[in-house]
Amino acid sequence: MAQHKTDNAMPSEQPFPLSTLFRRRFIPAFIAFTILFLVLLGLTAQHVVEEIYLEQAQRRAQTMARAVSVAAPVAWRHLMSGQTLAEMKNTNDADTLAQTFASEVKEMNLPELKVYDHDRRVLFATKADEIGSTENGDALKNVYANSTSEIVTKEFPDGTRQYELYVPVFDENNTVQTVFELYEPVTYLNTILLNAGIPTMAVPAALLFVLILGLNTLVGRAQTDIDQRTNALKELQERLSSFVSETAIGAARAAGQGGMIVSQKLETTLFYSDIRDFTGFSEQNTP
Repeated sequence: MAQHKTDNAMPSEQPFPLSTLFRRRFIPAFIAFTILFLVLLGLTAQHVVEEIYLEQAQRRAQTMARAVSVAAPVAWRHLMSGQTLAEMKNTNDADTLAQTFASEVKEMNLPELKVYDHDRRVLFATKADEIGSTENGDALKNVYANSTSEIVTKEFPDGTRQYELYVPVFDENNTVQTVFELYEPVTYLNTILLNAGIPTMAVPAALLFVLILGLNTLVGRAQTDIDQRTNALKELQERLSSFVSETAIGAARAAGQGGMIVSQKLETTLFYSDIRDFTGFSEQNTP
């Protein structure tokens, strides 16, 4: 009897690997998307924090400039003309200016403050030994060039960080009169953002995790159903193959989606044979 089963199954007889594709392609792609989303979210949050610091520093600088100009108008005009606090020779108005600056710095809880002229020279600083020095950093140059605030993150040897905020102070004609450099600890708004962001991100993350588990279960059940249907179809094909020749099976598999079997012209010899009295024998005996 001819053996009609083939050792290597056709691709159509193999179950579609839905579960494998889901684990090898979808889950890694989803994890990569989640990581990218979190990175972009972190960068956006950092940008928002920096913008808040700059906006806050701009208002503080304008408030301090207004307070000092009112409390010590003469010394403020000298300061804006390019005279440092040390060059004012400790006049009463200069003392008032220094005291007003100190009071504003304390009230606004600033670690440090510097005031620059257009030559980037320090006119006033909470650290007296820095008065008269020149700042050559790019951030200060950009403030004077673009009339926009700049922020620089400074890291100390002990691992702590703080923001150096360079903000322009404008006069009544909306031109840059001077630049204030304010210092802010990094942890203040970052801590608030972190405390607010963790619960906000935890809920969507948990929902996404539950979604992945649900999809994995659904895909697993679908794969089981696909395997069962494929095995049932394969068994049916194997049963049918016992009734027809291997040539017929090959022709059916090669028919394609249209179902058309390509005709072949063959030269054959047909041999008819019979067994004498076989009809009567068949009527008396079982198959």
